[in-house]
Amino acid sequence: MKTPKIVGEIEQRAGRQLNLLLGAARKQYDRFMHTAEKASDKAAQRRYIRAAEQTIDSAEKIIAQLRKRIAAAQKSLTGGARKKKRKVKTKTKVKRKVTVKRLAKRALKKRKTRQ
Repeated sequence: MKTPKIVGEIEQRAGRQLNLLLGAARKQYDRFMHTAEKASDKAAQRRYIRAAEQTIDSAEKIIAQLRKRIAAAQKSLTGGARKKKRKVKTKTKVKRKVTVKRLAKRALKKRKTRQ
């Protein structure tokens, strides 16, 4: 089992990653919004605002991925559910493909046994 010191270091690393992500998203958002204020054309302002929204969306996607990774790490620390053993399948007899040649052989054998 992991010691509390290791868990603390892992939490700090995850916190640093999250802070870096949020800092980059905030910086890009501010840059787009500041440029949008300076833009004289309404269409240009809309483009910058759309770019800022995309920045926020991408940050949300990354955060969702981080949440999944954190949940997986928590599950692995608690032991998680054990997998059931799967039964070994026994070999079943495979039916042979019936061909004309095999049918002819079978018919010859039947004739010989009757005589």
